[in-house]
Amino acid sequence: AYQAQGADVTDNPTVGYGFSYSGGLGADTFYGHTGMVVGVLEDGSFITANFNYGPHKAPSRKVVYQHVSGTNGAFKFFGPPASHAK
Repeated sequence: AYQAQGADVTDNPTVGYGFSYSGGLGADTFYGHTGMVVGVLEDGSFITANFNYGPHKAPSRKVVYQHVSGTNGAFKFFGPPASHAK
């Protein structure tokens, strides 16, 4: 759906991009989970910022940071259209 609206969609974590995840780890297995990539490390792992995650369910506004060691194909990353990249 993001790509259909013109977003750049990739399998690679990218700082500043949102992500959509459907692979478990506390995410709703039907609806999945979204958040933002806030860091990518040299080994390819990445750090996400999440709301409504873990013990802090909606309507909580507490940010939960998470280190993720790999995507296992369960993540899609989305950001502005490539034409807007700087």
